[in-house]
Amino acid sequence: MRYVKPIRKLIESGSRSLLMEVLKPHAPKRSQVDFSTTFPVVFMHGFMGFNPIKLFNFPIVDPFHGASSAIESAGFVTYSPDVDATALVNDRLQMWANEIEKILKTTGAKKIHIIAIGQGAIDARVLACKAMMSCTGPHGESIQGFGFSNKIASITSLGGPHLGTPILENIDTKEVKSAVMDLMDYIAFLNQSKIKNVRQCLENISCDFMQKVFNPVMHIPNDIPCYTVAANPVNEKNTSLLLDETWQYIREIAEYDGGGDNDGLVPIRSALFDGNDTLLAGTQQKQWQVLGQLTTDHFGLAGKRETRQVAVNTNAFYLGLAQNSDLLYRSHTQMSLLTDGNWQRIFHANLPEKKLPPETSSKVTKTKKTLA
Repeated sequence: MRYVKPIRKLIESGSRSLLMEVLKPHAPKRSQVDFSTTFPVVFMHGFMGFNPIKLFNFPIVDPFHGASSAIESAGFVTYSPDVDATALVNDRLQMWANEIEKILKTTGAKKIHIIAIGQGAIDARVLACKAMMSCTGPHGESIQGFGFSNKIASITSLGGPHLGTPILENIDTKEVKSAVMDLMDYIAFLNQSKIKNVRQCLENISCDFMQKVFNPVMHIPNDIPCYTVAANPVNEKNTSLLLDETWQYIREIAEYDGGGDNDGLVPIRSALFDGNDTLLAGTQQKQWQVLGQLTTDHFGLAGKRETRQVAVNTNAFYLGLAQNSDLLYRSHTQMSLLTDGNWQRIFHANLPEKKLPPETSSKVTKTKKTLA
């Protein structure tokens, strides 16, 4: 009976720290986390990066770092490294690899959980692919796997263009061309980069390249669980001003040609990796599992939302993503993502214990002894 109140609080708040109250005497602080059994959460950004938007050097939009604080206050450890989002693909991937190596060395952790936005999700896939896997990019560059699969515990993709985006294809009106140019200008401004670099990045995630060249050969080992989230603003009111025209443009392209409902940059079918039927090793479930959709656009997935849009609970959304990737949490809790970024959680007091990877088994054993 002593665990009834904490369990009720868990259901109401969804806090991992409250789960730890049930399972352990005290929730670990960052400095006390056992990184040999608990994996850090690493965020990989896309075009938008994680840097705050400033006006006269005063941050006016800094949502991600607020979310990071919320996640860490719930007992997780997070990292959000910045790399050059519009660098050449191999240069960018080497930057990510260097950052991950630093995190593993600093923490002593065996693996990391990756939560990746947009282009970052494709980068994460290349990092996880075996070194023998390679393809030739649209500009003749060789894209080769980094063989980091033994360092990645899970990948969560937010608006990742896994089937590509048709944003640069078949532009037939001045309005759409102007909207695409405005978007590339904005991305270049955020990254202090050149428009030609932004265009090259967009060409590297075209429908034609992703579906005909990249996906057939770049396969993540099927022992890594992967999750996908898409954004669907539903109407123009929930779409950022910079994405109004591109959102409508992609909607008017047939799904067969890579269009349909989208987040202003990436079609929903592409973000959810629809059609990928690879099974997770040792199970009968898909390796790529759909978590749901948010009522926002591509900017909203990264927390950069305009005031006119429907509010999405960014902190709750990111906290839930961290919890979903955590095997200890998920072994006791069933989670469902809502369209506003909140989560429905059901705590299973008598949930049968799931088979966990060897690196977490020692942690579970210690927990059982504590409870006894």
